Amino acid sequence: MDLSEFEEKLELTDTAKTYLETTAKWAKFLAIMGFIMCAFMIIVGFVMAFTYDSLLSRSIVENQSNRIMPKIGLFMSFIYFGIAAMYLMPCIYLLRFSSKAKKAILGNDSFLLEEAFKNHKSMYKFLGVFTNITIVAYIILMIGVVFNDVMKLL
Repeated sequence: MDLSEFEEKLELTDTAKTYLETTAKWAKFLAIMGFIMCAFMIIVGFVMAFTYDSLLSRSIVENQSNRIMPKIGLFMSFIYFGIAAMYLMPCIYLLRFSSKAKKAILGNDSFLLEEAFKNHKSMYKFLGVFTNITIVAYIILMIGVVFNDVMKLL
């Protein structure tokens, strides 16, 4: 028998369909919550951009941070915008997976199920690449901190 014959005969049991349908519901919930969190981060970013520096300058205890980095609120807002942008893609992939998986189960459509799993794979791939980038950034940051401390000792 050829391998392609096995691929064509793959069928989902009723239990597997139930699990997939439940997974799709939770994926939709998590995607919607992710969109809400992205919107919240964007709002916080705007608040930081327009109010953080003035609040810092009006504080009772004057901090040196305002003199060292005068527009820290604007910097922090860009950090929030960046995090929201990075978090947006997995939410989009998750929502696509959810809607296509649900339609595939209802219509018994293997093409839609394939598209659903394609989006599911893309979400995990994005998160994996992003995790690797974050780990490398943390390693570089730790090396920089150690190097900075060593240079201060000399």
